[in-house]
Amino acid sequence: MGLYFIRSFFVIFCAFAGSIFWPESRINGTLIGLVGSLVIVGLELLLTRVPFKKLVMGVAGLDIGLITAILIANLVLLVPFATGQQENGVRFILYFIFSYLGIMIGIRAVGELGFIFPYLHSIKGDFGNVILIDSSVAIDGRVYDLATSGFLEGTIIIPSFITRELQELADSAGEMKRQRGRRGLETLNRLRSDENLTVKFYEADYPDIEGVDAKLVKLASALGAKILTNDYNLTKVAEVQNVKVLN
Repeated sequence: MGLYFIRSFFVIFCAFAGSIFWPESRINGTLIGLVGSLVIVGLELLLTRVPFKKLVMGVAGLDIGLITAILIANLVLLVPFATGQQENGVRFILYFIFSYLGIMIGIRAVGELGFIFPYLHSIKGDFGNVILIDSSVAIDGRVYDLATSGFLEGTIIIPSFITRELQELADSAGEMKRQRGRRGLETLNRLRSDENLTVKFYEADYPDIEGVDAKLVKLASALGAKILTNDYNLTKVAEVQNVKVLN
């Protein structure tokens, strides 16, 4: 309710400000303020769909990119240009390029630097042993019995890309795939619902990496975690990259 009030106040204020700053035509000024404020509110609503970690890293990347652009521009502009327009053009191009690079690098760094956030810090520091489970183990279903029997000691991490893979299976057209996906999701729900187990859902992703197995190995390497799987190919890939595997 409070957010709706703030947004409404912002729109009304911008419309009023537009009429004040455009005294020659208060109607046009009001419309400009109204439309501009609605565009800003729409942009704010779109940003709410972006994961907070990516948003923070994107803003940090933008700041670093702008600082880099300013430093490089000061060096480049030591060379005299024929006109001030050329100088401003070079400055604008540098700002644009490094802002873009900063944002993209910052967003891609979420997966690599995820451990700097409090959530991952608590996983690595407070819970000690970390175990990632893949979709094959969830579909198999026996992971719940292993966890409740005490065989799996530590924190069980369920990455979002594993949940997404199971959801895609559950929504597929083939009956067998649907059953496998639903069984995997049921296993995850059982793990999460058991108060005697420490289960965490990890929302970050590696958008630059294709394939769930590669993402899982990358995340395990970043967290110093073990992977619980019965997938032979995943086991071999993990072993090559010195990631411990339980199967």
